[in-house]
Amino acid sequence: MAFVKDRRRPTGPPVSVIPPSVTDKKESQPLLSKTTGSIQRAEGRGLKQLRPVFTKVGTTPLANGSAYGEMGNTKCVAVVHGPREYKGDYSEDAVLNCEFRYDSVSQPTLRANDKSAQENEYSIMLANALSNCIQREAYPKSVIDIVVTILDDDGGAFAVALTTASLALAHAGLQMYDLAASVSVAVVGQCVITDPTDEELAQSNGHVTVGYLPQLNEICSIVQEGQLSPQVSSGAIEQCIDSCAQMYFVIQETLKNHNEAEAEQ
Repeated sequence: MAFVKDRRRPTGPPVSVIPPSVTDKKESQPLLSKTTGSIQRAEGRGLKQLRPVFTKVGTTPLANGSAYGEMGNTKCVAVVHGPREYKGDYSEDAVLNCEFRYDSVSQPTLRANDKSAQENEYSIMLANALSNCIQREAYPKSVIDIVVTILDDDGGAFAVALTTASLALAHAGLQMYDLAASVSVAVVGQCVITDPTDEELAQSNGHVTVGYLPQLNEICSIVQEGQLSPQVSSGAIEQCIDSCAQMYFVIQETLKNHNEAEAEQ
């Protein structure tokens, strides 16, 4: 019997390749050395060293304000719409609508119910933190919408989200008390490490995330997870504040360079 080729069906590739699964993870290397008790971080980072930081504003032209931020492999984009008229009861201060969400590929191993609960929790914390940055009394009977999307999460997602959202608000031209800079630290054994990755967080006893307003010398947000003693927690907060000063310099330079580029056009 002669072979008849089906012309309606496209021929497949000569060699097929099985794509890697998103759930396949490499075996993590222990951070804490059993012999010396010291920490061996990836890429030789020091205990108080931040991952490479990059920020940019004006990434979404159709929004009133927008910013992109990344720390290492954790990447996020923030968009601000408003202020616009508030349809509810009269309010002397502006109402903040904050939405924190993960991109579909940023947390592939997290179940949908867990992701939704974490997104709702972070949305509330983000609104509370940013309400200390904006002069809300300058925008009565108004609402400001802030949407933050985590494109990739390798640890410190909320810290990157808070910093990027603050930068987007400044790009929108809103009256602000100060920019918010945020950094996380984790406790591994007896050591406190700054800006931990997802792998480092998995091996930690707990971690702390602080949102800080350097010009006002005020803390706008504190998030702690895990069991930490009061002494360790206090030291972690101080280390966060010191690292926030480095982040603040980066976002200040981003706004300065953007304004200079706008003035030259």
